[in-house]
Amino acid sequence: MEKHDDSNLEEAHESEFDQIMSKAVRDVLEGNITPDAFLKLARSRDADAVRYAIRRMADPSLELWEEQILQRVVFQSGVVLQVIADLARKFPGPAEAIARTTLREAADHHGLHIRTEDAPLVMRALAEVQEMPQTLGTVAFLFALLNADAPQIQSKAASLIQKADSDLQYTWRLVRHPAPRVRSNTLEALLEFKDLRALEHFRSCAADTHSRVRSVAAVGLCRSGDPSGWEILTRLVCSPLIPERRSGVWALGMCGNREHLCLLEFLERSDRDQRVRQLAVGATEKIRGTKPAARKASS
Repeated sequence: MEKHDDSNLEEAHESEFDQIMSKAVRDVLEGNITPDAFLKLARSRDADAVRYAIRRMADPSLELWEEQILQRVVFQSGVVLQVIADLARKFPGPAEAIARTTLREAADHHGLHIRTEDAPLVMRALAEVQEMPQTLGTVAFLFALLNADAPQIQSKAASLIQKADSDLQYTWRLVRHPAPRVRSNTLEALLEFKDLRALEHFRSCAADTHSRVRSVAAVGLCRSGDPSGWEILTRLVCSPLIPERRSGVWALGMCGNREHLCLLEFLERSDRDQRVRQLAVGATEKIRGTKPAARKASS
């Protein structure tokens, strides 16, 4: 087995270190070094290794095998362990739940395994991390949980990454994540951006295979003045598929356009799906600025 040479690691500049990491990742794939030896290499320059891993994990060219290797670097890094330690001092329950998280490497899944009973505590941990100052450790922590096997945790992590990503460094990666909830939550976070930098991402997701993702992309397009957004919403609310109609009606409320009120009132009266009718009521109230409680009290 070829020995990996890291003798010049301490003197390496960041670009040189990236080259060392890139070669080491491929050496792991080819069996030239063991995963444990690779982790030892990464920990020798922990912060630089995490920065490299996050940059690569945000890159559209990332391949699945490479992501699987880099996940371990991030999750077991010193900067992430420090975030967990900071959590433990104030909120031991969520921190203990994170500590029980394990790396699963099965044929059908590679990522973080979170026990069902621990999921609410991990969500609490995410809420606490949201209030912490943004550091390399908090971003790495969120990237680690992006690969959890719990959709609600994945999607919350994606939303927080995007809200913290003022330069849109990670957006391209997030809107191409295999989990639809990650893609849709990323786009929802992009709705908060008040400029046109997000428009390309809304357009790129306009033909997504998942109706919820398409509906959020349509909201972004509508708010940007792009008429294709209304065309997407029309197809959704007129779809014979109930999940698509639900997504479309929800999106009409998010657009906040009073011109949609007649359509929403029609759907509220006549759609055969109860949930679509309920969503139409909620969307109408949102557009009109009516509080649901006040509306029920007056009826």
